[in-house]
Amino acid sequence: MGMTWKLKVIRVVFALAMVAALAMALGANFADGVTDLSFGF
Repeated sequence: MGMTWKLKVIRVVFALAMVAALAMALGANFADGVTDLSFGF
């Protein structure tokens, strides 16, 4: 019973890390697209 909360914490931290990585990847792609549109001409 003492391990279940650790698994839950690890799962939550892992999920947050996944979401953060996804958001950073999307943000980087969006920034690249904007800079390409702005300075591509």
